[in-house]
Amino acid sequence: MGADDLEDNLDLGFNEEKVIVEETTASDNTSSHNKRTIEDVENDITELEAPKQKKAKGKRVNHLSSDPEFVRNFASLPVEQILQYFNINLKNEEDESKAPFLFSKNDFKDTASYKKEDRKLTKFNDFLQTFINQKDAKTKTIIIAATNIRVADIHRAVQMTEDETNSKVLKGIKLFNKNKLKQDIDTIVNISKSKDEKYKLAKNYITTPVRLMTILDTMKSDKKYDNLWLKDKSKLDIVVDVQFLINSAKNVSIINDFQTVYQLLDVLKTLKQIKGNSLRIVLY
Repeated sequence: MGADDLEDNLDLGFNEEKVIVEETTASDNTSSHNKRTIEDVENDITELEAPKQKKAKGKRVNHLSSDPEFVRNFASLPVEQILQYFNINLKNEEDESKAPFLFSKNDFKDTASYKKEDRKLTKFNDFLQTFINQKDAKTKTIIIAATNIRVADIHRAVQMTEDETNSKVLKGIKLFNKNKLKQDIDTIVNISKSKDEKYKLAKNYITTPVRLMTILDTMKSDKKYDNLWLKDKSKLDIVVDVQFLINSAKNVSIINDFQTVYQLLDVLKTLKQIKGNSLRIVLY
C-alpha cells in the first residue's frame, strides 16, 4: 500500500520499501553520561552509532518517512496524519490474513498548539502540565524515549523545579536497562501497593519501548502481578518523545528508526489492549 491509498490521500512523505527489522535494539544499551546537564542536551544532540542489522525474526512492510521536515515536525502534525502514519506501519507482513489492529483518533491528544521552539527539556514539565492532569491520582503517565540516555535526560527534566533546581520530591521513575529487571518490577509493585512513602507523588514512569515490553511480558506471566500497576482501573497517558534525534545527521528519531519504531508500535498496541479507552497517546 502506498501513500496514495490512504484515506483522504494525505501525503506522509514516505515510500513503500521492504526491510528486515531486528527485534532488539542496540541503541537501548547505550551507556549514559551521568554528568550531563539539561543545557548540555539542548546544545548537543547525542550522536549514536547506527545499529548493525542481524538476521531478522520477522519482516515488516516499511512505510517509514525519510523526509527530515516530516520527522522534525511529526508531533505538530494534524492528528489524522499522525494516526495514519502509525496505523500503516502497524501492519506486519506475516499477519496479512488477519484483520489489522488499528488506533483511532480518540487514542491521541492533539499537541499541535504547543510551539516547536518550546519543545525542549527545560520546558518539559510545562508540556506535561499543559496536556496531562498531573494532579489526578487516578491517572498514570508513561514517558517513552528512544534510548537509555534520553530516559536519564527526561528524568532530570521531570525532577526540575520552576527555579531550575532539582526537586527533593520524587516525581519520576526510571525504568531502563541501567537497573536490574527485578529492581524495576519491585519498584512498580511497591508503588502499586503504596508500600514506600517516597513514591507517593511519583506520577511519571520513564522508559524505552524494549524495557517497557519486557516488564509487561514478565508481569503478565506471573499471576501475583494481576491487578497491579496498569491492570488497575487507572487512566493512562503515554507521552512519546519524538523530539530526540538518535542520529541527527540522518534525521533518525523514534518514529522512523528501524530498530525502535516497530518496538514502539508493538508496545503501544499492547498498552491499548490493556487499558482500552482509558488510554491516550501524547506526542512530545
